[in-house]
Amino acid sequence: MLTVLRSTLVAFRDFVFPNICFLCKENLNGNQLRICNKCWTEIPMLEYASEELCEKRGQLHSMNVDDFTACFLFEKNERLQDIVHQLKYEEKTSFGIALGKRVGGKLLSLPQFVSADYLIPIPLHKTKLKERGYNQSDFIARGISSVTKISVATKFLSRTKYTQSQTKLKFQERRENVNDVFVVKNKFQKEIANKTVLLVDDVITTGATVSSASSALKASGAKNVYAVSAALTALADGVKSI
Repeated sequence: MLTVLRSTLVAFRDFVFPNICFLCKENLNGNQLRICNKCWTEIPMLEYASEELCEKRGQLHSMNVDDFTACFLFEKNERLQDIVHQLKYEEKTSFGIALGKRVGGKLLSLPQFVSADYLIPIPLHKTKLKERGYNQSDFIARGISSVTKISVATKFLSRTKYTQSQTKLKFQERRENVNDVFVVKNKFQKEIANKTVLLVDDVITTGATVSSASSALKASGAKNVYAVSAALTALADGVKSI
């Protein structure tokens, strides 16, 4: 009886949600993550020593972030934008885990990152979290953790101010928008003292958000703060990214 019921449910699911790639609509051949391998390979990846990452790493180092890397290049109106949009606004949280696993795979070749004590997703303000129902960076961090085995700490850092979206702001406006918006909760300050932590975000454009979070962590005693994102935007400053 249970076998028949399961078969019926699977048939109904496949009828309503056909097993095709979300991006190219081709059959997935059993892939349950809704994105085919071909589409993943067509998203531009970034090497640690790439020009884009070296430039951003230098900027972030001057903004209190000790090291930075990203897995993909975020380009407007391309595949990755669709994936991130679905993750952030359409509850496709499995896309976050899939992105995180790919980020984690890249980190395995970077000892300074995989030696981190904690993964800390950039937190949402409680009002934004209530509106959205989840934090997309939590799922990226889970994916990273599944590969690197670094513990995810979602309660250490909190966002104390509700800020406007960064997407339409220019560089200086972004920095001012997120200035002093993060704090480390008192009961967790001993946990991060003299530790290396890895901040996790979905897409980094100017780096203002991770810089602000890094300042809060270092003020509470963190030894090193690195940042990693699923993507680094290729858009010019001030251009809406998603």
